[in-house]
Amino acid sequence: MRRYALAGIGLLDTIGGSLAKATEDPGSRTAALIAFLVTASGLTIFGIASVFWGLLAGVIAHLITRKPASA
Repeated sequence: MRRYALAGIGLLDTIGGSLAKATEDPGSRTAALIAFLVTASGLTIFGIASVFWGLLAGVIAHLITRKPASA
């Protein structure tokens, strides 16, 4: 158990940097946060892991929140 805690602490800087980079663009910030939170939740539906559901939720959030291109 202690090894997992040390590994988690060792990855905090990497996770923080990745999350900061993902939320840099205001247009995709919401979708990135939704994808991260769903993935981190550990949600499993029909035996499918949270990684898939996070990706799906992020894509759906991006499609809903993106601004249509101006003509």
